[in-house]
Amino acid sequence: MNASETSSKLYSAVSGMACSDATLQKRLADAFSDLFWVDPSVLPEEISSRFADFKARIALDGEKVNETINAMSDDDVRKWIRLVCEVHDELARSIGPE
Repeated sequence: MNASETSSKLYSAVSGMACSDATLQKRLADAFSDLFWVDPSVLPEEISSRFADFKARIALDGEKVNETINAMSDDDVRKWIRLVCEVHDELARSIGPE
């Protein structure tokens, strides 16, 4: 997946989380269907390892994504949502106007 495709996946995830009335956990779980496809190696170096860590923690021990996210506190979910927004922002800056 190239940077443009990655940006589209991140935009879809961020937009969905921002527009949803669901719980924070449900917003993040729904966004993960886009985030799953994001390859951290395509991201700017300063944020790629943080995003890789996020993906690894969500799929920790092979648990189901929804179960993992539903077990998180609102504060933990907010932290991950902020990271997703930061990743989107950093990638958009690195790509520049298309």
